[in-house]
Amino acid sequence: MPDLLQSFFRLKLIEARNQVGREKVVSFSPLTKFIAITIDELILVPIAMYIVYVLKPEWLLSVTVLLIFGAAIFVAAKYYLVYPSLLDIARPFYELQGNVRACA
Repeated sequence: MPDLLQSFFRLKLIEARNQVGREKVVSFSPLTKFIAITIDELILVPIAMYIVYVLKPEWLLSVTVLLIFGAAIFVAAKYYLVYPSLLDIARPFYELQGNVRACA
């Protein structure tokens, strides 16, 4: 009986080793990746609006407008700068060779 149990666990161990590296990889779209890395900055806008509402309610309208426009500009700039790196494409590798001159 112990030999049967040992054989069973050995078989399960071999099956587990064969499954390593065969997990399905979830591929997200570049837009989903961008939203995932930007959502924390967008959550800060309502938090800042709430803080202004509590401390200085008379500033709420002007601060809200500034926060929304500022967040829109920030997200647009971040999209322009970060989005190309989120694409799943091959990037060229540039090998730079320099000239070495002897200093006299």
